[in-house]
Amino acid sequence: MVCKVIQLSVTNYIFCGDDILFLKRHPSKRIAPNKLLGVGGKLEPNENFILAAIRETQEETGYIIHPSDIHFSGISNLKTVLGDDKEWLVGIFLIEVKTKTIPVGNHTSDGEFLWINKHSLFKDNYNFIDDFYYYVDSLLNNKLFFMVFDYTESHVFNRII
Repeated sequence: MVCKVIQLSVTNYIFCGDDILFLKRHPSKRIAPNKLLGVGGKLEPNENFILAAIRETQEETGYIIHPSDIHFSGISNLKTVLGDDKEWLVGIFLIEVKTKTIPVGNHTSDGEFLWINKHSLFKDNYNFIDDFYYYVDSLLNNKLFFMVFDYTESHVFNRII
């Protein structure tokens, strides 16, 4: 029997009005090179999803947020990511900020930030992270979602909205 490690993480989609902040991953990154995704990362020991969402937002963007700025959107269970032995359980959050001026600037060691209007997400040829396409409608319409996504199959096993 093969046991997989469950890695807990958060992905935060930061909103300002109708615009969403995405990180375009640097082409040299092992995970999601050149893809657009929200900001986030792994939970630290003894940290819950909300605290991780606050910490990751501040670390990656410099925005200071509070629990009242955060809206829980759903859970994405990612299986067989890049062939590693981990299964990822990702809390997806919407976070509202008051300004599009990113405190750390437009570039990080992970890539560059890009604001995209929510009505233009699919009008241009953006390259989003694969599972985003499955939950974006729920995310934008404030519908709670739970899904399992297998990267080897590039499909959703289960989706409950």
